[in-house]
Amino acid sequence: MRNDQLNFERIPDIEAYVEYFERYAGSFTDLAVPGDHNCLLKKKHCLRVMELARELAHSEGFDNRLKFLVSLAALFHDLGRFEQYIRYNTFNDRLSVNHARLSVRILHSRRTLFNLSDRDRKIVYLAVLYHNRRSVPAGLSRDLSLISRAVRDADKLDIFPIIITSVSQNTEESNKITLNLDNQNMINPQILDQVKSGQMADYNLMRHKNDFLLLLASWVYDLNYSYSCSRIIDAGYVHTIFEMLPRNREMLGLQNKLLFHLERRATGQNG
Repeated sequence: MRNDQLNFERIPDIEAYVEYFERYAGSFTDLAVPGDHNCLLKKKHCLRVMELARELAHSEGFDNRLKFLVSLAALFHDLGRFEQYIRYNTFNDRLSVNHARLSVRILHSRRTLFNLSDRDRKIVYLAVLYHNRRSVPAGLSRDLSLISRAVRDADKLDIFPIIITSVSQNTEESNKITLNLDNQNMINPQILDQVKSGQMADYNLMRHKNDFLLLLASWVYDLNYSYSCSRIIDAGYVHTIFEMLPRNREMLGLQNKLLFHLERRATGQNG
């Protein structure tokens, strides 16, 4: 048995999967150009998302089985990012490959989850597949819906500070995270209209880094759990994002709209 494969006997906890993931991710970190830390950063991101998903599941009262499955899905949600980056030198799916689909293909081809039941393995696959879609498909089973939404929330909770830091730094490494978007102090009016109307901004409409910031801010509309909304409020991310955007009455009104939405959701109110 290769040393990067799991022993597919019954595994009582998540630790064997974490060790497997770290070996897999580390093999790509070793392939990176000296001084390029993007694979290492992505590895740390996946581990943090797993911990955030675990905390969310505990806070929201998930049972032990769902806590385990959400931890797995969160750990592996970006598994395809490593191959994507080494092959294409980008994290931009439009210029390379859909990293969520690639993650599922890797999990399946390496038989990583074949010790799980068919039902639970399918739940993890689909939660990984859905994590980067603009919205979760309708009509999912209760368990898949809970897990998919938890992974999406945990992913966003970790990405918020990463993108905020990257936009403020404007280095070559950080520009890869922000997809090398134009740095002019401009906003695509279509994206602004989407966020003002209470929609998540369309990834495909981004032209400028300000668009990336507005898209990031619009993620509050897609947060699914009170835990997540409370974390965003406590961290002050919305305020920080709008400090980097043009300061005018329109932006102030939009900031207040987003904060009002978050506060309602944090207290269990819809909308």
